[in-house]
Amino acid sequence: MKKIVEKFQSKSGHDIAAIIELPDKNPKALSVYSHCFTCSKNLKSVNTISKTLVENGIGVLRFDFAGIGGSSGNFSDTNFSTNLLDLESAVEYLEENHGPPSLMIGHSLGGAATIARAADFPSVKAVVVIGAPATLSHLEKKMNHIRKNKNPDGAIIVNIGGADYTLKTKFFEDMKNYNILNSAAKINKPFLILHSPVDMTVGIDNAAKLFQKARHPKSFISLDNADHILTKKSDAEYAGSVISAWSEKYI
Repeated sequence: MKKIVEKFQSKSGHDIAAIIELPDKNPKALSVYSHCFTCSKNLKSVNTISKTLVENGIGVLRFDFAGIGGSSGNFSDTNFSTNLLDLESAVEYLEENHGPPSLMIGHSLGGAATIARAADFPSVKAVVVIGAPATLSHLEKKMNHIRKNKNPDGAIIVNIGGADYTLKTKFFEDMKNYNILNSAAKINKPFLILHSPVDMTVGIDNAAKLFQKARHPKSFISLDNADHILTKKSDAEYAGSVISAWSEKYI
């Protein structure tokens, strides 16, 4: 396996840190992986899923959204719109430097971003989301539920994974510009939804709503007892193997 550490300039104005992993032989296909909210490209499950994909001949570009991990920017100044610019820039960077992606994969809010943009890239032949929300209002409710406090300007501070994050009012106002279910209905490409029925962060009802809106061919795979970020290596390996096997037909 070849591992290339790179950076590219995003249309959001930030330097985006990325890792491109390729099989030793020419890849059967290339993919772009968008991580979950406040996670990073180096999350253990992302590493495991990427490794599994590469072992099955699929190259992977995984990157940090602006303000996260190795990418530049202040997290509190980012929002869903900047995430979409970062994702668009990742797709274009991969295409210009290594080849066009034929598969897009997104986890949680990264899944929502993938849904929002998947229809816009002609080279993409199949779309996969893991634990994705059906609406962005879900995140607003979740963040308000776990907030530590609220600033006078309306910004809230939340603690996720032991770290504090500031979410400004603009972050939530920006979400109102996007309808993930409508975007899902416009993806005229094979669509795979993976979700755990015991996901306590993004409930299984989100998968049902997305599946109902999506066009055929569409598929749903239950992740059984997995948690939201696929903490257990076996759950991430299973997700990676399913994605590899499912996408084989389309990419």
